[in-house]
Amino acid sequence: MITPEKFNKIVAKLPKDKTELAKVELSVADDLKKVVASGKDMMTRIKKFKDEIKADNKLNSDLDKTIKARVKASNKLVNSAESFKKVIDKEKDKINDVGVKAFKIAKELGVDPNNIKGYSESEKLENDLMGNRDLINLFKGFDWV
Repeated sequence: MITPEKFNKIVAKLPKDKTELAKVELSVADDLKKVVASGKDMMTRIKKFKDEIKADNKLNSDLDKTIKARVKASNKLVNSAESFKKVIDKEKDKINDVGVKAFKIAKELGVDPNNIKGYSESEKLENDLMGNRDLINLFKGFDWV
């Protein structure tokens, strides 16, 4: 870059009308240089920002795919839980039917039903099955924005 002393010497040698024109041209050229540098810096910042947006969009797209896959899998499991509830109910009903028969027979014979091998365990299983038939309630719900 030209030093102010050299510039003043050059300007002093020029005719007055050309001197003013040279000062204006150099001033405008200096301003242009500054705005070009500033504009290039802004373009670099814009590119960086676009790259960040692109990366964010990629992450969001991947997340969207994952969430959709999870929702599909969870819905399938919810439907299976509803079907499984019916299977649990049938098993509980079988245990109940046999337990009722055992109870009636024990009462007819004047025996305590709890003295029949497996009776207490079958009652416990029937209660456990009843307590675990609503598997759908175990699903966690999410509230996303």
